[in-house]
Amino acid sequence: MDLKMLCEKMEDPDQIHYKALVDGFKRLQNSGSFTDVTINVGQKTFRCHKALLTAISSYFDTMFSSDMREKATGHVTFPTMDPDLFEMVLHYIYTGDCDLNTDNVVEILRISSFLRITSLQTLCEEFLKKHLSWDNCFDVFRLSVAYDCKSLRSKSADMVAASFKEISKSDKFLELEANELADIINSDYINISPEEAICDIVIKWIQKDESSRAKKAGILIDKIRLSFLKPEYLVMLREKQVFQADEKCRECLNDAIKYSLLPARQQEIYRRNTRHRIHADLEEVIVVVGGCATANPPYARSLRVICYSFIKQQWYELCPLPYDPGIEFATCTYGNDIFVSGGGSMQKSLLVMIQVKMFGLSCRA
Repeated sequence: MDLKMLCEKMEDPDQIHYKALVDGFKRLQNSGSFTDVTINVGQKTFRCHKALLTAISSYFDTMFSSDMREKATGHVTFPTMDPDLFEMVLHYIYTGDCDLNTDNVVEILRISSFLRITSLQTLCEEFLKKHLSWDNCFDVFRLSVAYDCKSLRSKSADMVAASFKEISKSDKFLELEANELADIINSDYINISPEEAICDIVIKWIQKDESSRAKKAGILIDKIRLSFLKPEYLVMLREKQVFQADEKCRECLNDAIKYSLLPARQQEIYRRNTRHRIHADLEEVIVVVGGCATANPPYARSLRVICYSFIKQQWYELCPLPYDPGIEFATCTYGNDIFVSGGGSMQKSLLVMIQVKMFGLSCRA
């Protein structure tokens, strides 16, 4: 057998070391040798090793690194924790294995969050992400907020947003905390249009308990795409006492009114609240007007107008130019319309490309 074949048959040195460590930890757990701390959970007692506990749990690391009573006595008690589930968590600490299922994953997540075992919490997050459904997304989202599960929170929030039209009519919608509602209405995937309807839902939530919820108006108004509200609706919002009383609300509403009054400058302003949602009638695209149709002489100019959709990730053909403006023509935007002026062949021409629907432009010379 040559050296190459021998190397291919050998296990990775890191894997060999990892397997030896895990086998050793299992032996220590099963034998109870060299234990230096006792953990009482319900009616069960577990003999453990501080070094392993502190290596993976910042909760235990803090406990045994400070002058807490448990450090001195070597006894830890969790009177309200489920002993069987704690045993599963302890098995994970020693072996890296945890038999997650839909019945135990939520409680395992709670324990791993309490003990600050980040790696196990990540495993629980990934499990829940794979099992997200329209039936459980709302409860999973609230769970992810409670335990600061960032990736799960983002995915479940988008899923809740996609069914928010139905959720907003239910009683559980009114039970949301302000930061939870902010996450949902911040999502690009919210399935409610126009933006005024989303704002109406936020007002409904505030009015459920206005005396305590009014102070949260600022973090909510910041997540609404105010730039796409009708001017008269913006003025109506600004006159509401709940928004007048909040500095953040006043600032956001004034910025939105300025945005609506300056259509020629809108393309220069790009923030999250000036970005169209996925289900909106409009979206941001790149538009390419004219140019060369051939790469080599004799050069021919193109009348094509194409645009790229970031949502669909593909190019679309739009209405072509009605004539060849020649070289060095100028383009600019005003609101959602594109203006093409001048050019070597048509120096006194002006072409207006009017947006009429998604990826549809009508041309007017």
